[in-house]
Amino acid sequence: CHDHSENGYSTSGGSDAAATSEKKPLLTPRSIFNSTVLLNLAADSLHNFTDGLAIGASFAASSISHEQSVTSLMKSRGGMASLSVLMHELPHELGDFSILVSNGMSKRQAIMAQFSTAIAAFLGTFMGLAASSFDDTLGHEVLLPFTAGGFVYLAAVSILPEL
Repeated sequence: CHDHSENGYSTSGGSDAAATSEKKPLLTPRSIFNSTVLLNLAADSLHNFTDGLAIGASFAASSISHEQSVTSLMKSRGGMASLSVLMHELPHELGDFSILVSNGMSKRQAIMAQFSTAIAAFLGTFMGLAASSFDDTLGHEVLLPFTAGGFVYLAAVSILPEL
């Protein structure tokens, strides 16, 4: 049997007739950080950052005292924003995980990459809270409409055309 690797195929041995009928594509090593993975991670980081901005600005716009219970905290604007972000992030992160795994990452690498993009959400939350501490109106008059507009835009561009 001869090797067909020069044309991108490998044979499983045996006669030439069997070799031509059982051509299998060669698996070439590829970087786990291909363009699809990098674009997905960058977009997910930006997405998580804007989620964090919405959460931080929502908490800053809420009137919360230190004596309030967890229940009243979750009923605040920030609590509702956090809950809604959590609900939309579950399917989103599962989809991103499947994209990363299908593009060559191991399950562990994909999970670690997803956790690294989650850091952007904490940065966004910090920025939303910090911006509101500099100017009381910045959080609920600028950041909340900005992030809400982004969510409406994404829904209009990605969901409505499918209907």
